[in-house]
Amino acid sequence: MRTKETLFAFENIQTLLQYLYMDPDHCVKVDNDVTTLQIRMEEDGRFFARNLLFPDHPELNYTQEMTVPAMLSIIEQLKGKAPEQFPHAFQNRWEEIDSMTSMNLSLNKFNQR
Repeated sequence: MRTKETLFAFENIQTLLQYLYMDPDHCVKVDNDVTTLQIRMEEDGRFFARNLLFPDHPELNYTQEMTVPAMLSIIEQLKGKAPEQFPHAFQNRWEEIDSMTSMNLSLNKFNQR
């Protein structure tokens, strides 16, 4: 069933995708009950994941796994994780990502004019 909560959560999915797209070094770490994956996005929109238990192994193409439910789950996990870049400025990793993305987009829109 389609819910309003999911409808409004698409804004968060947009933010997640923009964050991953903005910089090749941007990534998110996700626990999947077996391991921790580090997920990043290529310039062409494909996703890749590194299994952090085996960091020397090649990355996996993770594009098909990045479904709407998966991205919503990632966002929920990020809300429960500590911030990484600015640990004293934000309450959680999602707030950090959301703020950094909003600031970057604002600067880019301003400079576009």
